[in-house]
Formats: sequence, C-alpha cells, structure tokens
Amino acid sequence: MAAAGAVVTMTGTARDRLLVGYAVDAAKVSVIPHGAADHAGALAEPRPRPHLLTWGLLGPGKGIEWALRAVARLRDFRPAVTYTVAGRTHPKVRERHGEALPARRRTVLTNGPGLLVPHRDPAAAGIRRILTDPGGLALSSHSRPPALLWPAVAARYETLAERLRSAGSPVSATVARA
Repeated sequence: MAAAGAVVTMTGTARDRLLVGYAVDAAKVSVIPHGAADHAGALAEPRPRPHLLTWGLLGPGKGIEWALRAVARLRDFRPAVTYTVAGRTHPKVRERHGEALPARRRTVLTNGPGLLVPHRDPAAAGIRRILTDPGGLALSSHSRPPALLWPAVAARYETLAERLRSAGSPVSATVARA
C-alpha cells in the first residue's frame, strides 16, 4: 500500500481498522460508501403483512440473530411481521467459522432511509417505528443530500482520480479482498 497514491474504504470502521492494522499513510485513505440506486419514484406493491428482509452473502455484520430477537419482541404487532433471510453464507466466513454468524452493528432499512441501531440492540423499537411510520422516515431522507446514491459516489471517485492525475500519479484500480 505504500506505493498506492490513494486507498479507498467503504466505511469509517474499515478505514480505522486499516490504519491500526497496516502501515498506511492516513492522508492517502478516503472513505467512499458503496453506493445505492435511487428508488424514490418506484412504487412498492402493498403486502398483507409487514415484511423484513436480510439478503446477500451472509456473514458478520448482518445481525440476523438480533433481527430475530427484535421480531420476537413484536409479537403484539398486527398483522404479524414476516422476516426472510435470503442468501448464502459468504464462502470465506464458511471456511473460517462454518455457518456461525456473529452479530455486529447494522442498519434497519425502509424503502428510503434506514435507522442505525446500536451493536447488540434487538431493534424492536426501530422496526416498530418503521412499520408504523415509514413515510416519516422517507420524508426526512429527502431533505438531506443523497450522498449514498450512485451519482454522488461516482463523483467522489472522479474527484479522487482527478486529484491523483493532478499530482502526476497513474490512475488505476485494484480491489483488495480480505
């Protein structure tokens, strides 16, 4: 990494771990989020029951066990909440830990913004808020800059590439896998 003109992480936590675990110049490290598509105008089909979803490659950080505890605390909610876990255990997680998925901090999402819930918090209150007032959360997100949307994320990468070009660094990308 010493030869790199810049290093990008997707989260502040990843940046902190990188700086603690490796000899990296902090001035070279930028945090640029993963990015998301804008579905603000898309209409979701109404469901007869509230439906929570965890999807993708499953591994540490998904907080599945905490979501299960939260759903259990919502037994009084009507209609009853459905929780679906869709995906496979990430191959590297399965190789190291089998099917065990440790809990970490996670975001409880709606069609728009999400609620960040603390590590090991069953999040029942956050889920109940989303289920009873999803519009209130969605409205609040549109008053903020859309920093996580693809155009904003692409612009940050473009700015970083231009900074490197201006400094005379060759611009290329290498993806490091943990």
